[in-house]
Amino acid sequence: MLMESKADDAPRSAGREWIKGHLVRGFDAALAGGTLQANYLDTFDFPSDAVFFTCDAVDNAYFREGADAARASPDAGRGLPGLGGDTPFFLASNRFVGRKNLARLLDAYDRYRRSAGAGAWRLVMLGDGPLRAQLEQQVADAGTEGVTFAGFRQIAELPTYYGRAAAFVHPALVEQWGLVVNEALASGLPVVVSERVGSATDLVLDGETGFQFNPEDVTDLAEALARVATMTPDGRQQMGARGRLHVEGRSPE
Repeated sequence: MLMESKADDAPRSAGREWIKGHLVRGFDAALAGGTLQANYLDTFDFPSDAVFFTCDAVDNAYFREGADAARASPDAGRGLPGLGGDTPFFLASNRFVGRKNLARLLDAYDRYRRSAGAGAWRLVMLGDGPLRAQLEQQVADAGTEGVTFAGFRQIAELPTYYGRAAAFVHPALVEQWGLVVNEALASGLPVVVSERVGSATDLVLDGETGFQFNPEDVTDLAEALARVATMTPDGRQQMGARGRLHVEGRSPE
């Protein structure tokens, strides 16, 4: 069985969980996304010695090499939306749906930007979806500067965005794992990740490879953005290097 669910993905009813437990215990082994998925299996008395890990992986080398190539070329991606200037930026990559919590991200970014003043980083939003028009209107109504909606990008362009970004942010309310976090870490970026994201427990070592935050607390997210933005360049580079090394434990190999 492949187990991606975790206990806090949705409200759980005793009856449904009882039925699910009988189904789950019928399997011989489980390939779990990570610690939280294994913990959920444990609630069904699934044998821990039959749980195996690291199914949630990306091609680390592809993102590592592509991001490093973009950093080595000052003009990399100049024609892509959001990459025309040299001001540091936070990068987010999501489908624009409610559970990704992007409205709160924009609120938090607005708070961060007003507090940071002239030295504020930009925010580049990759992705598309049914909430795009609503999110763009939110930015316009708030008068928030520095936000670029770059649209959906093909995988060939993603390493350039990661390589040019200064940090990555993922604010989801519900996320079974979040492979974009793997991509960002493999690219050598500090990450700011919601504590509800399934990969946060295993990949985001607070203060070491990035920062976690409460996704329902706009102030907590704004402060997390400020924490990474006020680090020294060397500090961010070291954090990115630790993250890259850490995620190497999760690869297709």
